Amino acid sequence: MHELSHAGEEQIMAYNNKSGHFLSCKVFDDLDKFEQWKSAQNFSNHVVFERPNRMQAANFSNTHQFAVAAFEVDRGHRNGPEIHFITNMGVIVIFNKYTHRLCSVLIARPNQVRRYFDDCNLNMNAELLAVMRLAREHQIQGLNRI
Repeated sequence: MHELSHAGEEQIMAYNNKSGHFLSCKVFDDLDKFEQWKSAQNFSNHVVFERPNRMQAANFSNTHQFAVAAFEVDRGHRNGPEIHFITNMGVIVIFNKYTHRLCSVLIARPNQVRRYFDDCNLNMNAELLAVMRLAREHQIQGLNRI
């Protein structure tokens, strides 16, 4: 297994179809894009009109929330691939790769977080293990169902 730190090194790992969620998944190294895209407030209608409670529960506007890992994911969507940022607060924030529009915010379950690392054959560092513990707490509290 590889460590997450692959700065500048492109890794493309075809999803091995364990769960069928992704056609492909690769590490996205530019974590600074999270803050840039987040601050642009380019939100999809789905986020604005269908998920306001989830945005509030995910504490999306919190300035102490930052990306600890990111993956470029192809799910075969007609609008193209997505960038999935995993934050220090156990939230998965999904942007369209091309428009940088915020598509969705997920209050993560542990297996959702683990899927990215398993699919890219990566180990988690201590910071990401802490995110996994937060994700477990979210699941116990039922926050992932908002």
